[in-house]
Amino acid sequence: MAGCIRRMLALSLRGYLQDRRGNFGILTAFLMPVLLFTVGMAVEVSKALEVRTNLQEMADAAALQTATRLGGAREELADDAIPRVANAFFSAQAERAYSDGSVRVEAEPRVIDRGSDYVVEVGYRAQIATWFLRLLGYDDITVTGVAEATVSRPGYADLHILIDNSPSMGIPPTLEDVARLLTVIRTSARALNLQDTAGCEFACHVTSEEEGPSQDYLPVARAAGIPLRIDLVRSGVRDIVDLFQSNHLLKDRFRFNLYSLGRTMSGTLQNPLLQLTQSETEPDRLISALEEIALMGVEDADLGPALGATRLTDAIDALERRIPPSGDGRDPAHRRQMVLILSDGLQDGPQYRPCSGAVFGPRCLQAVAAAPCRLLKEKGVTVATIHLDYYRLLRGSFFSRYVLPSVIQSGDAMSACASPGFSMKLDFGEHIPTNMVNLFVQMTANPHLTQ
Repeated sequence: MAGCIRRMLALSLRGYLQDRRGNFGILTAFLMPVLLFTVGMAVEVSKALEVRTNLQEMADAAALQTATRLGGAREELADDAIPRVANAFFSAQAERAYSDGSVRVEAEPRVIDRGSDYVVEVGYRAQIATWFLRLLGYDDITVTGVAEATVSRPGYADLHILIDNSPSMGIPPTLEDVARLLTVIRTSARALNLQDTAGCEFACHVTSEEEGPSQDYLPVARAAGIPLRIDLVRSGVRDIVDLFQSNHLLKDRFRFNLYSLGRTMSGTLQNPLLQLTQSETEPDRLISALEEIALMGVEDADLGPALGATRLTDAIDALERRIPPSGDGRDPAHRRQMVLILSDGLQDGPQYRPCSGAVFGPRCLQAVAAAPCRLLKEKGVTVATIHLDYYRLLRGSFFSRYVLPSVIQSGDAMSACASPGFSMKLDFGEHIPTNMVNLFVQMTANPHLTQ
């Protein structure tokens, strides 16, 4: 009897073990907590990686921002001031991104003076609160990282600034000022009973006594308080000189050479490059020389249309012959050579070389040629250009036929003249001085991420 019972139990157990119905549900029930826990951990780890990526981008931005401020500072920042700048920038971004308190972030910025350059480091440490991992004893996940940006202390350099002071620089800097100048010129012409009251949107600066005072519209613009582009260019150069004098990274490192296209049109026809300072370091003398750069005078109103007054290519050509090959800036005997050109990018003068633009009589109007710029760059010279857009002021057939084609090409020509990354185009209404200073800072101290 007992043996029979054992056989029946064995058969029942064997049947139970061989029965697969419902096993999936049972196994799922057993494994579900493990699966949920594993997925939860994966989500928390993924979030930690995402937080680290975001914080690294914030640290990169903070390091670059601080290095840029250090390079453009107009005062010598205290040792503890620079880390405070980096910490404030980084913390402001982190607080906005994680205002719910789920991520606790600490920044550890510092500045290292390596002599030839400054290194801004922004280290960070973040703790991300967990839920699933807490069951294993991990209340949070800690992520760390560091961003590093370097701003080079400028080496010794000679800066050559070529200012286009031809008649086109007598255009006001905004369209509103252009309209104002046109109005006051027409009013002035009517007061003198001149038949041609169309006016002149250039501040036409005819200085010949034979032409009479009515031809010189520059005093009219001055009396009306209308600024001209030449005024803003001078203001920008003054700001550069001020930055050079007050910035502790730049002080005693630069010598300035100022050039224009000449005081008068007859002068520029004989010599397209007028040098006003040579290796100057005294700010007062630089400012005094800068004030001498005025709008070019035209002694004969008929001479301009006949021969033109903007020998920009010729001026750059003459500049190239004067500038020695660039050094690496490691000491005063090996100065870097840098050129900053401010112009609308047009060459307008006598035709004595192949002309790629418009030819009328002995005059050629074309975009600035690339050849002298290329020769400068082959000598290791850093060439920066600021292209002042040439607004279509005139509506006649002469402008459309002769001037407009070269105007369209002038922007690309100025960019081609510059070293890579050192060209800027300013349209009407853009603030010329601010952009000039920004480009100068970019030329002299270029912050970049190194980690």
